[in-house]
Order: sequence, then C-alpha cells, then structure tokens
Amino acid sequence: GRVSWSRDRLLVDRFGVERLRGTIDPDWSSGDPGGVVRNAVQTARRQRRRGRLDAASALLDAVAPMLDEVPARIRARLAAELRAERTLAALSMERPDAAELALYTLDRAPPDDEVAALTALVQLARSVLRGDPSAAVAQAADAPPLDHPELEVWRQGCRVQAARLQGPEAEREMLDALAGWARGDRHRSAKWTSWRANHDYRLGRFVEAATAHERAAAGKTGVDRVASTVGAASAWLEALELDQAERWAQRAARQAHRLRHPTFEAVATWLVRTAAYRRGRPRPPDPSLVTAAAALKPYLGALFATTDAATWFRRGDLQRCAALAAQAAPWFAQAS
Repeated sequence: GRVSWSRDRLLVDRFGVERLRGTIDPDWSSGDPGGVVRNAVQTARRQRRRGRLDAASALLDAVAPMLDEVPARIRARLAAELRAERTLAALSMERPDAAELALYTLDRAPPDDEVAALTALVQLARSVLRGDPSAAVAQAADAPPLDHPELEVWRQGCRVQAARLQGPEAEREMLDALAGWARGDRHRSAKWTSWRANHDYRLGRFVEAATAHERAAAGKTGVDRVASTVGAASAWLEALELDQAERWAQRAARQAHRLRHPTFEAVATWLVRTAAYRRGRPRPPDPSLVTAAAALKPYLGALFATTDAATWFRRGDLQRCAALAAQAAPWFAQAS
C-alpha cells in the first residue's frame, strides 16, 4: 500500500520514502548487529538535527529488533542510546501522535529508572501538546532530571511550556528560575533565549523578541537555528521593521533550502512575500505556491492564499480575492 500507480505516475507514500532513505546508510551486510545499531543511531542523530524526523524514527524502529542479537556486554548501552535518540526524534515532531508512538515503544522496553524518566518526559510533552494545563503542571513537577544533555533541555523546555499554559506571569517566573541553569552553556543559553523571545512575542514586545531570536540563532546549528531565524523574521515583521524582516526571512529560506526542510522554507518564503506586501510592493500572486504550501500543511496554504487574496484586493480584483479567501477558510479551520 506504500506504492501505487495513478495513470502514468508512480505514487510513493512519504513515510515509505523516508523509511527507504533512513535505512540506506547503515551497513546491513556487515554481520555485526551491534555495529549496525550503533551506525543507525549515529545516522538518525544526523537526520534529526537536519529536521528529517520521519527518516530518523523509521530507521531506529527498523533496527530496534536487532538489539536482541547484540552481545549482552554492550546491549544495555546501545539500547539506551537508541531509546534516547528515538525519544528525541518523537519530541522534535511536536505532535501528540508522535508522543503516543514513543510511549508505546517505551512501554515495551524493560522497566528501569532511565525508561521511567523518558516516559515521564514524553507524557509531559504530550500533555503540553494537548494544551492540558492541569496534567502538564503536575507532570512537570514530577518529571525527573535527565543525564542526557539534549533530553534535559527538552525537559526544561516542556516545563516552560507547561507554565505558559497557566499564563504569562507563570511563564515569566519559570524563565527567571531557569536563567541560572542556562548560564555558561552555549546550547542551553541559546534555547533559553529563544524561549524568552517567544514569551516577548506573545506579549507584543516584537523588537525585544526579534533581537532575542537573533541572539539565539547565533548559538544554534541545523534546523534549530532555522527556527530562531524564522522567529526573528516573524518578530521584525510584526514590529513593522520590514527591511529587517525580509533580510532575516531570506536568510531563513537559504538555511532551510540547504537543509532540505520544506516547511521552514515555505514559512520563510511567505514571510518574504508578506513583508513585500506590507511595504506596498506585493509580489505577483502565485497559485503554484499556494498549492505547494497546502500540500505541506493546510495552514501554510491558508497563509499564502490570504496574502495573495489581499494582493488581488489591492488590485481591485474582488472576484479573485474572494475565491482565495474562500480557499483559505477551511485550511485555517483545520488548524484550529
């Protein structure tokens, strides 16, 4: 069911493509299960940091059964590395269904303190993604610290998001409490700065948010840096600093293109076009961009359609404006 023909075109399910990409790198013919698993974890880590989360998850799921063939002296260590990387990939997807699948995987692992801590973290992330403040706050208090640096950053980030569900004052108190934790570590500092930037953005402090996102981007790499670059462009756009918004959006588009990250490239492209519209020099409407963006995420298609609808309105073509607005409405509804 992953591959089918449609007239003269071969249709391949995206998950199937990601699974194929994900399983090419490890040397399956080496005859060394431990080496295959180790190589797979390293490959998945690179994929995750480039934003190829489906590929990373598919690869780890594919090699997990091989742990039974790994020598006992290294099995526990490799299993822990695989679980940590699989959890990071699931958290990075930021979707409740991805958290559910990660919990299912952890539930099948032999119980120990490490598995319990990972389970508590993923349960917290799931509650945050569902917008459940009571569960998130309780789980944030119970989730224990993790020795893995990246997972510990995720735990603290989820604590910030749980506080956010209680309101801006609670979020600010949590950020203040974590300032010392972030100090002196480049990665932690960059993440804390981006959390603070998001807090400022929601409060309408757009210049402060933009400059904070710029600082965060300087301390990040890979897809994480693209996220902060997009954040800076968005904040500059709302601050009506349109030259800055366009400059940072173009930078984000280049970064996303190099990483082959279509969602961030689409968002950056929309920011460039929206900055041009607000400057009074809108780009020509482009139906192909609306279609391509909607194929990634309906909400993105709605953004492109709305900007193009406004452009047609300025040109006095109310029929095309209304058609695009009608096209965008159900896409926005899907995101709500």
